[in-house]
Amino acid sequence: MIDLLCLTDEYMLSDLQTVCEFEVIKRLNADNVTRILTDETLLLPSTSEERIKNAAKEVLISEFPVILEENPDIEKELSKVEGLWSSLLLKAIQLNEFKGTKRRLSIMDEKRVRFKIHNPV
Repeated sequence: MIDLLCLTDEYMLSDLQTVCEFEVIKRLNADNVTRILTDETLLLPSTSEERIKNAAKEVLISEFPVILEENPDIEKELSKVEGLWSSLLLKAIQLNEFKGTKRRLSIMDEKRVRFKIHNPV
């Protein structure tokens, strides 16, 4: 589908490009978002790249526990792309992933600190 999307850009078929972009976004899942965000050889049309990558970030944030379980090296892969972690954090804040959630932190299995995040930074 991405190959077809690139061809629609090359031949200036804007209506078909919109359909292909929608299909790519619709098919994003835990198995393919990492590639969309980290594969430097994957060239998306400039008119579609931002929308597809934003959608991929949303899927990555919502599916991160599953992705991390399947791919323990995901953090290393993501850190290879400059600025990706900060953009993921900003996207998570925009999606209110942290708002009103309770977090627990244990330090050396002795102290348990419980806090509630009220507002994003």
